[in-house]
Amino acid sequence: HVVNNVADQWPIVAAASVFSFATAWGIGANDTANSWGTSFGSGSVSLRQAFVLAMIFEACGAFMLGAHVSGTITSIVDPQSFCVDNYSRVVRMLGMASSLLAAAVWMMVASAFGLPVSDTHAIVGAVVGFGIV
Repeated sequence: HVVNNVADQWPIVAAASVFSFATAWGIGANDTANSWGTSFGSGSVSLRQAFVLAMIFEACGAFMLGAHVSGTITSIVDPQSFCVDNYSRVVRMLGMASSLLAAAVWMMVASAFGLPVSDTHAIVGAVVGFGIV
């Protein structure tokens, strides 16, 4: 099944967008306390200030450094081996969306149980798993 119409790929993009927001939620739930817990705990900032500052600096970090991180993660799985034709491109999109979902689920489960986990290990492990499959 070859997907010739780019409009047919929008459901995958929409699902991947939802999965990436879920992954971001899991990362925030797991890592934000590590970054801002001491500032809030010492009384240097209020809870509201910590929330606003975390939101600003997390967004700045994602926008300024996101391309480098994406380049590193993309180099784990050679895109050329999956994008020979349009069908392979869809397979790669599904694989990356599945990697986002796997990382999101793991981050949220770990956060629910109070387990400190690395978001980098979660997403890299998911991408490596996709590459192996």
